[in-house]
Amino acid sequence: MNSNARSLTFVLLACVSLIGGCVTQPKSAPSEPLQNILAATEDLSMVADEALQLADRLGREQVLVVFDIDNTLLAMEQGLGSDQWYYWQRDLAASDPCSGMLVDDRLKVQGALFFASAMRPTQPDAAAQLQR
Repeated sequence: MNSNARSLTFVLLACVSLIGGCVTQPKSAPSEPLQNILAATEDLSMVADEALQLADRLGREQVLVVFDIDNTLLAMEQGLGSDQWYYWQRDLAASDPCSGMLVDDRLKVQGALFFASAMRPTQPDAAAQLQR
């Protein structure tokens, strides 16, 4: 075996040894993963309380809270362009496609209204609840 072949063999064996040494076995069996929690509430403090309890029990890095913005964190100042308006338009299009109250291309219209309209927090302490 020439020196290049021996060097290559040594490098390959060293790589295999290093890679094999990186594999670790868990010290204990992983716990059963927590399933999604689905609940309805009008108060963000309930969500914050539940998330903090889970973080205490499982560790902060194991808890992910996801919020929808529309009517969860922020709401339109007026009804025009709101989620309720969108669903009313959708249902109207299905039941009476020729209605004079129907808006063409409602997603574009809703997007323009979102851009042009002010929004408000859904509850006065929403920001404080999210920071907890």
